[in-house]
Amino acid sequence: MFIYCNGDSFTQGDELGDSVIPGWSGPVNQATSFEESSARTLKEWPWHHNAVNKLSVDQLQQQAKLELELSWPSQLAKLLGADFKNAGKGGSSMQTILWRTMLDLNEINREIDYVFIMLTSPQRLTMFSAEFEDHYECCRSYMYGYSMGYSPDIQHLMKTQLVVETEKDMVLRYLNDIVLTNTCVHSATGKFPILLESTMNHFYKSLLEQYSNVSSIKRLIKLSRINNIPKQLKMPTYMVAGELVMPMGHLTAAVHTRFAEGVAAYLTSYKEQT
Repeated sequence: MFIYCNGDSFTQGDELGDSVIPGWSGPVNQATSFEESSARTLKEWPWHHNAVNKLSVDQLQQQAKLELELSWPSQLAKLLGADFKNAGKGGSSMQTILWRTMLDLNEINREIDYVFIMLTSPQRLTMFSAEFEDHYECCRSYMYGYSMGYSPDIQHLMKTQLVVETEKDMVLRYLNDIVLTNTCVHSATGKFPILLESTMNHFYKSLLEQYSNVSSIKRLIKLSRINNIPKQLKMPTYMVAGELVMPMGHLTAAVHTRFAEGVAAYLTSYKEQT
């Protein structure tokens, strides 16, 4: 059996390997609001960025190894007795997830039993710049674009995009990318991807409610299948009251474990939608 998983930092396993960072404080209490969570992330990110840049090659490899081993794709693969590829990358937009999936599925020379795609925020946009080696790392959220040390050309592109793209346009772009992902995965494997949700998905929920009566968006919602995601495939389902989270808002290894167990249980009765 072989499974393919793609998504953003919640699939990558971001922060699961941060115990190797000298001075890392460990998990913290959950934020009580989105505003508090955003403020905490913006405060934590510069320290984290600088600390990671100071790690040795051996420490970076150990960090990456822990992220991979503790992430839900790895744990799910173990439960299924399957080989796997975790293509999740922190900061990914749906467009980059689509591109990465298309490239990977074209290169994987074996039957793929399941493709799992964890949805990300519609507010993310893929950017290209000479400061990045490839497009996989060139996608960031609008909300963090001005405060995380990006070069002037990246900031200018983000500001321009915010001016020319309406909120409705953003929703259309996001849904189109999900529909294209579904179509490309089906074309490559003969099966539709299994869509998953992380804690990021409160973004698109509120947006879709605002535009659900727009005919073009209504059609794309149906084609995207995002309203058919069962509770077992939503990561927040496996969080318990009072559970700690990572400093920048990612979930602990314990949540990844419970999520992997829930997805594995779901697959026992899974029948592909047509």
